[in-house]
Amino acid sequence: MGSRLNSPLSKKGVELARAKAISLKADGFIPERVYTSKLLRTQQTANIILEELGLKVEIIELEGLNERDFGIYDGKPIQELLDGFDEHGSNPPTVETVEHFVTRVVACLEQIKGESNTSTLIVTHNNTTNAMKAALFDPKNLLRYWETNDAEYCEGFTYTF
Repeated sequence: MGSRLNSPLSKKGVELARAKAISLKADGFIPERVYTSKLLRTQQTANIILEELGLKVEIIELEGLNERDFGIYDGKPIQELLDGFDEHGSNPPTVETVEHFVTRVVACLEQIKGESNTSTLIVTHNNTTNAMKAALFDPKNLLRYWETNDAEYCEGFTYTF
């Protein structure tokens, strides 16, 4: 977990990407634009979805969609990160601040909105997705974006601009 750890999709991640692709196909979703973070696992997810949908669409990589930078906790067991938050609050030392993270994500979302006037697929990370959901559906609580989390693995959401 984290923006410094550019790991490939896990076996479970591949299975989840295929399941999401099948669901999108059943819904008749045909993206004309696809955005991912700069991290490999989102690009792999997008490619799996596009393959299942039988589409060839350019994938646009945006650093603003990267996962929050967890500093010294990147790549460590989740409990170490949670302990850091328990000890230091929402901004442990070396971790990208909440304010910087949400500002980065919202700016990226605005860029995508400005570039997209068609069906768009955004493949990103759980924290990034939760920050986007908070910006769109609950902006007064944007700085507590993690409270929008509704699943161990984010299922995503749909939104019409």
